[in-house]
Amino acid sequence: HPELQFSLFHNDNEIYHLDHSGQRERITKVMGKHLDTNMVNIKTDTSIISINGFIGKPEKARKTYGEQFFFVNGRYMKHPYFHRAVVQSYAAILLPETIPSYFLFLETDPAHVDVNIHPTKTEIKFDEERAIFQIIHAAVREGLGKFNIVPSLDFNQEGAVDIPVYKPSSDFTPPAVEIDHTYNPFDSQAPDKKKTDYPSDKKSIAGWEQLYPEPMYREEGQPSEPQKTGLIQFKHRYLMAPVKSGLMIIHINRALERIHYEQLLEGQSLQDNPGQKLLYPEPFDLNPVDLALIKDLQEELAHLGFVIELFGGNSILIQSVPGQFAEDNLQNLLDQILEDYKNNTFNLKADMAEKLARSISKAAAFSRSKELTEVERQALFDRLFACQDPQTTPSGKAVLTILQTEDIEKRFL
Repeated sequence: HPELQFSLFHNDNEIYHLDHSGQRERITKVMGKHLDTNMVNIKTDTSIISINGFIGKPEKARKTYGEQFFFVNGRYMKHPYFHRAVVQSYAAILLPETIPSYFLFLETDPAHVDVNIHPTKTEIKFDEERAIFQIIHAAVREGLGKFNIVPSLDFNQEGAVDIPVYKPSSDFTPPAVEIDHTYNPFDSQAPDKKKTDYPSDKKSIAGWEQLYPEPMYREEGQPSEPQKTGLIQFKHRYLMAPVKSGLMIIHINRALERIHYEQLLEGQSLQDNPGQKLLYPEPFDLNPVDLALIKDLQEELAHLGFVIELFGGNSILIQSVPGQFAEDNLQNLLDQILEDYKNNTFNLKADMAEKLARSISKAAAFSRSKELTEVERQALFDRLFACQDPQTTPSGKAVLTILQTEDIEKRFL
């Protein structure tokens, strides 16, 4: 209700002071200034429903929930099915495990809405949910397309026809289909299908030997060390190396997670992890809820080399980070810590350092896929096997697996 003024006090401190404003200004005042330049306006009107509001740019999607809102006829609601419509609109343009922001206001005939399916009246049933799903999906895609965020067709709506939605009670005339009852697919006069001749032996393919100038296998009794090429990177996500029992496959991000985790805890146990001071300390604007959570964790984070200072208002300033942490992932790190903290994990002060180390190591390992150099591949391999437990992440997921030689050979029987 941006037309109304609100104030919220906690322990005599004013947390929110919201003057009457427009929709966009109200959202940024409540959720944080970072949204102001990261929101795209969407608007669509159909005979079933009208939608207006804002969606977040995909590169600013976060790993933590808290910026996803639906309203219908002015009432806040939760709707997992419609949430899926929004998320699917961002297909292939979101980073893994991130959720886009959205603030969508739906208007429809109240007669087609049932608000009594849940005691809190936050879950709502619509008469034509499948049709609304498609409308939301199209509206979000249109918004992303208009701002050149995704490739799109022509989204100009001028003169567009409002496509009717099928209703079971509606009468319709099925389309007429013409069938040629005289057609015989086995008629010898029918034109022959195009034939393709393939060579009967490998010698007819000129120069085939040049495709494999060196042997692709080892003779019996040869040593099992990796070939001259060393570790091979596959699909940017895995390292592969021949071992005595078969082929070892290493999940790169999970390997980094294990490496960072053990380095963080080692530094913390030695009380010698001052972190790496940033040349240009980076400010971040948070909403009041997230700011309160960061305040609770501030001291423990400092022990791990992650120094945060309050910067006035709802802003913080990141002064230093653990030495192995990439500076371009700071937003991801904050999101990971907040998400884990919100989801139960830091119950006891005693295990807070260990839990924070998990969050930081997971965020530090998170990156866009990239090609590693030969030196980087070997360094990652060596650092992983210097860990106490190279086979699993801190949360117990597999870091590596071995494809046994006999399993490979079975595929060629």
